[in-house]
Amino acid sequence: MFGSLEDLQSRTYAAFNAGYFQPPTIFGIAPGRVELLGNHTDHNRGVVLSAAIDRFTCVAAAANNSRNTRVWSANLDDQDEFTVSAVVPLPRGSWPNYVRGTVAGLRDCGVVVRGFDAVVASNVPLGGGLSSSASLECAVAMAVLGLFGGGPGIDPAGMALAELLQRAEHRFVGVQCGILDQFSSIFGGAAHALFLDCDTLHHELVSLGSNPLAIVVCDSNAPRELAKGKYNERRAECEAASESLHRLNPTLPRGLEPSLRDIPMHVFLDQQSLLEPVPARRARHVLT
Repeated sequence: MFGSLEDLQSRTYAAFNAGYFQPPTIFGIAPGRVELLGNHTDHNRGVVLSAAIDRFTCVAAAANNSRNTRVWSANLDDQDEFTVSAVVPLPRGSWPNYVRGTVAGLRDCGVVVRGFDAVVASNVPLGGGLSSSASLECAVAMAVLGLFGGGPGIDPAGMALAELLQRAEHRFVGVQCGILDQFSSIFGGAAHALFLDCDTLHHELVSLGSNPLAIVVCDSNAPRELAKGKYNERRAECEAASESLHRLNPTLPRGLEPSLRDIPMHVFLDQQSLLEPVPARRARHVLT
């Protein structure tokens, strides 16, 4: 059903050649991810465990010697065009915002982005909770950096790029996500899981063994659409719980951005009855 990475790359190459009457000069490729631990722990400065998967987003691209960028989605049969010197978001829920936000973020960090043409194709299931959006952002970033070079402090395999793409999703998509998805797409390695402490950004590959475990993902037929607001709502509820617990316990140590990371479990258990019911449930989920 999904085909190999080679099949995906060939399909993207053919679509670019047919759409722009020339071959692409660069490919950006990035995987989706499966979340093993990290459901709302990342934006609470907690720890996460994830793994890249064998499903990818592929971006074929070539500079077009203009100020405009044209991007065609092979999956959605839809095209977007924008001027790279004045990138603005489209209405919320528009898929090009992932592309536009990435381009704008790279430009803001000093990458000299000029006009380019691109085709996007992916075999990461859309809305399946496997981070097709972060995979798209990372693949676009790899293609743009391949075409135009890097900017100050932008390593294609570095944490600064993951943070840039996280900010792009905040600004252009409107999802106040943690860094789990972008980090996983950039740092994933075969036969390994990924550990990340979202407070210190310490990270490491965790071996799945010489005969790696199989990680099975089941389709619940319940689409996961972060941009429709539930994610931001959950984050706000976590922040409300954190604020209440910090107010009740002013001597607790706290980071630059106070969060549930700062709350010891015994403090929560002693005081959970003092919280509003929904924030209390969110805090219990994160802390346990």
